[in-house]
Amino acid sequence: AVVSTQTTRAATAMKSKLDQDARLYRIGKSKIFFRAGVLANLESERDEKLRVLIIGLQAMARGKLAVENYKKLIQQHKAIQVLQRNGKCYLKLRNWQWWRLFTKVKPLLQVTSRDKEIHEREEELRKVQDQYTKEKQTLEEIEVSLKKVSEERAVLQEQIFREKEMAAEADDQRMRLATKKAELEEYIHDLEERIDGEEEKTMKIVAEKKKMEGSLAELETALADEGNLRQKLSIEKTTLENKLKGIEETLSTREESISKLSRDKKQLEDRLKDTSTALEEEEDKGKS
Repeated sequence: AVVSTQTTRAATAMKSKLDQDARLYRIGKSKIFFRAGVLANLESERDEKLRVLIIGLQAMARGKLAVENYKKLIQQHKAIQVLQRNGKCYLKLRNWQWWRLFTKVKPLLQVTSRDKEIHEREEELRKVQDQYTKEKQTLEEIEVSLKKVSEERAVLQEQIFREKEMAAEADDQRMRLATKKAELEEYIHDLEERIDGEEEKTMKIVAEKKKMEGSLAELETALADEGNLRQKLSIEKTTLENKLKGIEETLSTREESISKLSRDKKQLEDRLKDTSTALEEEEDKGKS
């Protein structure tokens, strides 16, 4: 609505500038309605205005071209005057004796200036040669430095490559030690379980031994009290003694086995400790 109002106001202002009768047109919301012949009259007036503007533009262009052509003609006229004046001066000086002398002496003056110029050029060439020598020497020094830097770079690259190989080898060794440590810990755990089992069995055997010793003591007491059963008890005693001897031998064997397992456990713990120490050293080397 605001745009439509502004457009209507603009159209009304334009029509007021044309000085036309308000009865010849009507302004709507989006269009202007003219009576018959009014639009053709407006187009003819527009064409007339455009013709006047184009004629004025052409006149300005022609005027500018004419001014530039006039300036060019003036410059040409001045140049012709200068050429004519110089030609007249040359005709006057051509047969003048001093001018002839000057034309003969001038080349000799040029020879002196030429020697001076040659000397200056030689001095300049010498300076250039000195500068070239210095730059060549500097370039040689730079090449030597570059070669030295390249050698140092190659040495550093070789050192870096070796350190990388050592680091990779250390990582592999650390992994192997960690694996070996895990295996040893598992084996020690198995040995501890076996030792616990053997100790439990030994305790059972000791308890059975004590029980048999108690039975043997009872049998000896009964043997002392009952003479009639002495022979039978003696046989039972012998049997029990044999069983007790077997149990003692079994207990001795178990104790030897437990002692051996304890020694193996201690050795494995020492190896595990050494492995852990080596692993820590490798980790410290890897960190450094």
